[in-house]
Order: sequence, then C-alpha cells, then structure tokens
Amino acid sequence: MGSAISWIATYFEEEIPTQDAKEDFLFSIYEPNNKTRQPGIYRNLNLWRDTINEPTIAPPLYSPSEQLAVEQWREQVGYRVEARIALYQTQKQDHMLRSNNQRSCQRTEHKLFQIPELLDMILDIAGPKAQIQALLVSTAWRTSTIAVISSLKNVNALRSLPHCTPTEYGNIIDWEGQGPLQPGAEDTAQFGLHVARRLDVRSNAEGFKYIYFPAYFAQSPGLPDTVAHMLNDLDVSQRDYSRIQVSSVSRDAELYWLDLSQFRINSYFESLFSDGCFRQHLGRWEISLRPRATSHTLLVDASASNALLLEAIKSMQIAYPPCKSLGIYHFDPGTLSWRGTYAFLRRLRREDGIRIGDLVEALQEAAPTMHSKWMQRAGQLREQVKQGHWIDDLWKIPGAPRFQIHLDRCDMTDEYSPKKFPQGWMNAPEEAAVLAQLGSAAHITRDAYICAGPFRAAREREWIPEELFEPMKSETERSPINWNI
Repeated sequence: MGSAISWIATYFEEEIPTQDAKEDFLFSIYEPNNKTRQPGIYRNLNLWRDTINEPTIAPPLYSPSEQLAVEQWREQVGYRVEARIALYQTQKQDHMLRSNNQRSCQRTEHKLFQIPELLDMILDIAGPKAQIQALLVSTAWRTSTIAVISSLKNVNALRSLPHCTPTEYGNIIDWEGQGPLQPGAEDTAQFGLHVARRLDVRSNAEGFKYIYFPAYFAQSPGLPDTVAHMLNDLDVSQRDYSRIQVSSVSRDAELYWLDLSQFRINSYFESLFSDGCFRQHLGRWEISLRPRATSHTLLVDASASNALLLEAIKSMQIAYPPCKSLGIYHFDPGTLSWRGTYAFLRRLRREDGIRIGDLVEALQEAAPTMHSKWMQRAGQLREQVKQGHWIDDLWKIPGAPRFQIHLDRCDMTDEYSPKKFPQGWMNAPEEAAVLAQLGSAAHITRDAYICAGPFRAAREREWIPEELFEPMKSETERSPINWNI
C-alpha cells in the first residue's frame, strides 16, 4: 500500500498526506464521489481516471433514463463480445479449410490452359497473388504454380540476395547500397499535413499517448525541414516522458532503419494468411489468428496447397533488404499496463537474413500461448462489460488474438520475464529490466514504436458497431468520452 501511495504522489508531484494516509486512500476507493474527505492526490487521481475514461471505482448514481440505457447497452455489447470470443474458440473441424476444398473442386479452366508450358508463362507474368489463387484451381494448376514459384528465375522469390547486406534496427542507412522504400513527393506533402493535424490534436488532448509515424515517411530524406523539426520535437517530448537515455536523435544527423515500413515484404509470406489476418500498421506487421480454426490451424490452414506453398517458399528471405532480427510480441501488458505496450514473446536472429520458414515456425509454436492469453483477457473484458458504461474505455484488447512483429536488434536481451516481478507498480530496477528487453535505448523513437497503438474509436470498432459507442450523453459529472486515448 505504501509503495502505491508513493508512486501516485510522485506521478502528480504532490506530497503524501501526513494524516493517516492509508485510511484516506481506502476512503478514496470506497467513497470516490465524496469530495469532502479526499486529499489532493486522490482527487487528482479520480480526475485523471475520468480524463482517460477509466472505469469508476464505485459507479455514480444514474438517472432512471440513463440507468435503463446503461442496462440495454450492457446487454447488447455483452452479446457482441460473446459472439466475438466464440469466433476464436478452437473447433474440432476447420470450417475455412473445408470451404476452400469445396471451392477448388468446382473450378474448371479453358482447354488452352491445359498446355503446361503456356500455363507456366502466364502464371509467371501474373505474379504472386494470381499464383496463390491458382493453387486452388486444380491439381494440374497447382503443379504448374509450385514449379513457377520454385524457379530460380522467379524475381519475386527473394530467395538469394548475394549483393544485399542484411540490416537490423538502428542501423544507419547506407544510401550507396540498398536504400529503404521511400514515398513520392505528393505522399510526403500529405504526410506533412497529417503530422500537423495529429500534433495539434495531441497538444489539446488530456492524458498522455505515444504517437508514432512509420519510418517509411519519418526517415525519408525528402521531408521538408518544417516537418522534420516537428517530428524531432515530438521525439524529444516522448523521450523525456520515458525518462530514459538514448544514443541517437532521429533526422538530426543520420537516417536509420527503424521499422518494417521501410522494407519490401515478400508477397508470398503475406499470401499465406487468410483475408484480413495480415496487415502493416505503424511500422510493424500484425498477424491475427484465424477464426473458426482448430488448435493445429490457428495460424495457417493445413490444406494440401498451403503445405506445398510453404515448402516452396520457406527458404525465401522474408523481406528486402534482408533483416537480421525480428521480435514477436502479443497483447498481455501485465506490469506494463500503464505503458499500453505489448508483451515480448520471442526474438529471431539470423545474420544472413530471416527466412519465411523461420518466422512461420516461430509463430506456429507461439500461437497456442498467445491464443490462450487472448481468451483469458477477452473473458475479463466480458466481465467488465457487465459493470461498465459506454464512457469507460474497456477496449484495450484487440478484437482478435494477434501477433505484432517488430524490427529488432540482435543484441537486445531476451532475459526479462514479467513472471519474475509482482503485478502492479514497478520500481526503477524492474522498469529498467523491461525497457532493456524492449530495446528502449536503441533509438529515441523506440518506446513510441513499441507502445503506440490505435486510438479508442479504432479499438472499440473491433468489438462493437458505432451506434453503440455512445447511445446518449451521460448526465453524471464524469468527463465526456476522450477519443484521443
């Protein structure tokens, strides 16, 4: 209890009450709406909880109309949360696999495409997306497709890149060698407007939220000076919040490899996953597990075509240029819940560049653990809804069990485990151990890269429709919904 009070006092830069602090603290929990007894730090704590829409410790008195609306909201939201959770309960039979097999049996082709040499030429020109679709047409098309994908002449394979030096997080960009992907002039101009709007919203927002802009834009040499200065100021302000020393400052002297938006992803790797299960967001790859899957097909289905595809592409580089280290993370904040970060699962290292087979194997091994954690957190959300209000920001957990893949460094430590430390408040050594594992000192933007996430509306939309976001304006003294958290 004493350590919690000390942390709160430090956070709000107020002195600890001298008269019976423990009693006052308990009073603030059980009677949070009584303003006559609360010391300054506890009043501030409740105001802070309202600002970021944290659920109330004790619910206020609602008017009859609002109480009725709250009860209806809980019923409707609870139904949707339950249905969402049911999507990801493991099945005895893979329904998506069964539908794929049925679809492949119904496909036919023109006699012209029964000439193997002609079919090979067409598929080679058509590219990876069409080749993946061709796997489902027939046995003959599948054979031709695998031959085209496996060919040493396949320029999309990224199988061997002898003149390309593998890179890792924080490396300085060598502009004389292979450079990163870069935006055009029109995209850069639009990005500058987006930065200005986002920072304007941030300056007027209550509470703190990490902001991160993908390095595809933020590390581009074509950025106007005004945009570069705005980004530098943002980096410094967020670095000051994390109270950590960093070894580099972005855009001031050199430009760096900082995230996966700078890399060209292997198209075959992306095509392994079901529709909507893979996306690039905030400089990382997000890979969701498959709904209605069995315990063995959580990541990819086990169809014959997928097995052949994976065998054909597993030795390909996962990206261009090759990357030496990737970190696998998942939603389980634990002791870091106040930072809003994902928890570290595993880090891959390979000096000659990580291959598709390396990452797929690691994800398949980690999928059951990640799925179990998500189901546990989703169950907690289901219980929170039963006591919740539409003002409460309950929507921390993603709407699907989801991996985050980050660009990492080989020398980042794997040693820290959240199980070694108690849940809740963290002291300086514990926090330092976590930050070392996440690589926070590797670059000034690293904390933002790891911790930044979607704003509330995007997180909430994964679970419920927009008509349930705010059925009516609350008649209590609580703050309105803060959409900038």
